[in-house]
Amino acid sequence: MVACLAAALQHVSRVLAYSRRTDSKQLLLLLEMKRPYTKTNADLIAAMLRGSWRLFPPEPEISAGELTTVGPLLRGSGAGALGWWGIRGNKLNEPATASDLFHAYRFHAINACLYQLKIKQAFSLLRSISVEPILIKGWANARLYPEVGLRPYSDVDLCVRPDQYGAAEAVLKTPVGLNCRVDLHKGLGRLDERSWDYFHARSRLVGLDEIDVRVLSPEDHIHIISFHMLEDGAWRPILLCDVAAAVEAASSTFDWDACLGKNKCRAKWIASWIGLAHPLLGARVELCSHRIRRQKLPNWLIPAVRRH
Repeated sequence: MVACLAAALQHVSRVLAYSRRTDSKQLLLLLEMKRPYTKTNADLIAAMLRGSWRLFPPEPEISAGELTTVGPLLRGSGAGALGWWGIRGNKLNEPATASDLFHAYRFHAINACLYQLKIKQAFSLLRSISVEPILIKGWANARLYPEVGLRPYSDVDLCVRPDQYGAAEAVLKTPVGLNCRVDLHKGLGRLDERSWDYFHARSRLVGLDEIDVRVLSPEDHIHIISFHMLEDGAWRPILLCDVAAAVEAASSTFDWDACLGKNKCRAKWIASWIGLAHPLLGARVELCSHRIRRQKLPNWLIPAVRRH
């Protein structure tokens, strides 16, 4: 602290000396050039979450003091566990600075186990009345992280055929169904206007312990979570981590045209969100289509997301 004050006083002395022999415009230029850069909250959050969805994320370039500042912001946005994951193997993982992030990680890991039970129970309940749901968001995002507890969620989003919605709603209102904490959607609801048959035909089954859970195809998954982030206002940084994790999980046979869809307006936004994950969080987009990598982000987009 003393050294910083001494440096600041020395700089002020040089500026005052210079001001006696120069005009005001040159003086303002000098002050602007010498002004030290202070990291914003957005800088700190981006540094902590950069590559955090990977098994071995890069070490965040922040100090212990900055970690103290950013920790509550991460926890408040649901990214506390991811914050701890990024520092778990380095010098920042000290009780004085990282204990709250570790507690978030532990809490979400336990909660993930509870919600996996709810998912299995909900699928069994709906299948008992011949309703085959598709799970979106939540666990569909979490399963793409190294550990499902890194990506918290607070309900089970299930989509059903529109003509089966009434029967599904009724069984989920039973005591057993209410315990599943299902957010039920008629088709894909407001997230997409395409037909149920389109999404169901492209969906796939993935294992969750002893049962198979139906989820969207990888292409439709990215399409839906990108549009959800737009609808949500992109205020939660973990939503951009979801997009980054899904993009990096895409295989060599991934159909990027199917992901973007035929609606040109939606396709532009989805390409922008994918593109946004690269400069802000370091997402690897080398395998994305040229259509996405050439997408020019609106000039206001990055500043707007950083403000949120």
